[in-house]
Amino acid sequence: MVRRSEALVLGDAGRQAVHNGLEAKAYTRDRLVRLGYGLLRRLPEAPQQPFFLMDWRSPYLTPYGTPLVPDFYVWHGEKHPHGLIIEHKYQDKAGSADHKLHFTVASLKATGKPVMLVMTGVGFSEGARWYCQQAQDRRFTVVESLDAWAALLNRGLL
Repeated sequence: MVRRSEALVLGDAGRQAVHNGLEAKAYTRDRLVRLGYGLLRRLPEAPQQPFFLMDWRSPYLTPYGTPLVPDFYVWHGEKHPHGLIIEHKYQDKAGSADHKLHFTVASLKATGKPVMLVMTGVGFSEGARWYCQQAQDRRFTVVESLDAWAALLNRGLL
């Protein structure tokens, strides 16, 4: 049960941020479906067709020892034979998402899988953006806007 004081913390701005973050995830989900990926509930034993999982309770652990639950896990036999993790982070105003990025980046990189971190919204601090950019390597890519994400998808990333 949510207490009144807790509900006040979220407020209208918090509810709007959650809504906007969900819209970004819905965009990715819809694109995957239109591209012919099947939405599954769990990993198949021997995949044949492209698929994706949403909010997948993965076997990978966070730095706190809890299961990592990425927004998307995508598999395509030719484009992503080792899988691709996609994580969306949305921040409309300066706030707590900046503080959570260190945890997110560490968790995602520890999987050893290719990862796309999609940062949308204008509220990320310059320091947070710099931190994520510096963390990029051959398996970890940061996309800094929904427009840039759409451009990658239009060029055939998935």
